[in-house]
Amino acid sequence: MPFRTWREVDKVLAAVTKPATPKQQKLGQQANIQIPPYLPKIVAAATLRLALADELNLPPPRPVSDRCKARLKILRRRSDRSISPQTEEEAEAWVTYLRLV
Repeated sequence: MPFRTWREVDKVLAAVTKPATPKQQKLGQQANIQIPPYLPKIVAAATLRLALADELNLPPPRPVSDRCKARLKILRRRSDRSISPQTEEEAEAWVTYLRLV
């Protein structure tokens, strides 16, 4: 996807890295999990899929691989909140988010 200006890139990155939406937070309440407002939207989506996996008939979650743990350790900044993904999908969402920011 080519961009003509840095503003176009900034707009796309801002949309992808924004925090969880009110709708995601409400869905989290319905699934009996907390989606904090600071949680990145893409991580909130992975967390919701995990919480609703049975209802959505999704395949069982995979544990976080050593490879993902290593990538998170490299990408996480000291100023970031603690990151403790429960599944490979959630860890990959964190990796994506941290790469973009």
